[in-house]
Amino acid sequence: MNRSLAAGAAASLAMMGWLATNAAADKGAPFVDGARTSVSMTATVTVSPRSATPGSPVAVSGAGCSGAGARVVVDFGTDVEGDFSRVGRRLRFTPETDGQWSGTLVVPEGLVPGPNYAVHAGCHRSDHHHVDYRRAPFEVRLARAPRPAAAVLAPPGFTG
Repeated sequence: MNRSLAAGAAASLAMMGWLATNAAADKGAPFVDGARTSVSMTATVTVSPRSATPGSPVAVSGAGCSGAGARVVVDFGTDVEGDFSRVGRRLRFTPETDGQWSGTLVVPEGLVPGPNYAVHAGCHRSDHHHVDYRRAPFEVRLARAPRPAAAVLAPPGFTG
């Protein structure tokens, strides 16, 4: 076997061994701001109602966000084939000591009605632990035009 080919094969095998060892050691934990973090995607955000018109309030809540410096970030956005894009204001909540949190978001104005929306929440702690809540599907409904006021006719009368 050619020496350079053998050296390349040995280097490749060594790299695969290093990758396997390190992947097992950190269990695939990603980096956030240069520090290793753990990510879980088991929590669920609760949204009520699950559909509303623009400008309507929507209750959001969840559990499992506790620890040093815990805070919850909630976004409303489009969710097309798993691609989430934030629309409107980002909300931040401080959870209770038991990890429960709740708040209200307002469906942004000017959205096209349809089912391609979702509410996304994440729990962030100061030790770089992060929990992504499962997205809650949401439908933006068409705002109904107000009914015209009924005409009120006064009986004819004379003045004078």
